[in-house]
Amino acid sequence: MLIMLEEVFFRGLLASNDERARQQRAILMHLLSTADVRRLSPALASSAFSTAAALPSEEEVVTSEEAAKLLHVSRTHVNSLVEAGKLGPVNVTQGGHRRISKAAVLSYKAASKHRQARGLAAMSVASQRLGLYNNELVGIRRKAKR
Repeated sequence: MLIMLEEVFFRGLLASNDERARQQRAILMHLLSTADVRRLSPALASSAFSTAAALPSEEEVVTSEEAAKLLHVSRTHVNSLVEAGKLGPVNVTQGGHRRISKAAVLSYKAASKHRQARGLAAMSVASQRLGLYNNELVGIRRKAKR
């Protein structure tokens, strides 16, 4: 399924920058991030058909290592996010280990993907306005379809 979504994304969604294409890109990004979370968390995958069960409860917590895997970043970066207060309040065990709200981690991930999508769209528009793509494919031979 992910391969099919990627093909749709590359063929149709990157070619246009109209409102409908932007909405479709946002939906696709949400689907891909949800699939990624479910792949990393078997508990979420087993309850995929139950919306209430698929959403983490307020009391669910993860370690810094688990948060790093969810966010696809290093544990050190997660610790810096915690220190900056970007992952909300964090509980510290007696041994000094951090326990982070899973809901806060997933919320940060969604907000981060949204910021990235906005930045990419703005960068693409700016590049097109500057004419950076006008002559990019000049001189490149295309393979003939069989």
